[in-house]
Amino acid sequence: MPDSLQFSLFAGFPQISHGFTGRTEDLAAVPGANTLIAKQVHSARIYDLTEQFRGHREVDGYDALVTGQKDITLLIKIADCAPILFFDPRTGTIATVHAGRRGTEQGIARLMTEYLKRKYAVNPADLLVGIGPSICVNCYQIDRTKDLHYDLWQTNREQLMAAGVRRIELSGLCTACNANARFYSYRKDNTERRNFAFIRLNPL
Repeated sequence: MPDSLQFSLFAGFPQISHGFTGRTEDLAAVPGANTLIAKQVHSARIYDLTEQFRGHREVDGYDALVTGQKDITLLIKIADCAPILFFDPRTGTIATVHAGRRGTEQGIARLMTEYLKRKYAVNPADLLVGIGPSICVNCYQIDRTKDLHYDLWQTNREQLMAAGVRRIELSGLCTACNANARFYSYRKDNTERRNFAFIRLNPL
């Protein structure tokens, strides 16, 4: 996995693996045999995995996953929406969020932070959060007539900060700007192919 597809904020924590796949990688690059993937619907619903399982499981109707279980890879699909990865070193909790415009407007990043605080006793100030490759504000035009653009990166960052998160890393990589070389982009080429974002608690 190229270093540019990982967060420096997460470096130094051997208890987790994380990363992003694009055009040059596939799911074989995702570590671990046990994967939980969300069948996303642009909601703000959170699926909390509390039990251990083996193999591959897909949960329908969720755009956020959380667990404290080891040896489970949380996986989300993206093609311009913002993938957000959460890790709390103190409690050993991980989470993933698929934040498109609809999910962002429902406050999905804030809701995940509040859920982690409520259910896992996470202090938001302890959280490490990374916002991965996704469409940038210049490419994300939502109204051509008025030339209106939507900033997924900044809007989600502001939500996280308002919820008490202090350590946030932006990948700074736009899926649309880099569509031909690195990523799949729905806006750029209307593809059905997807990039993947993942995080895993390693069984150390």
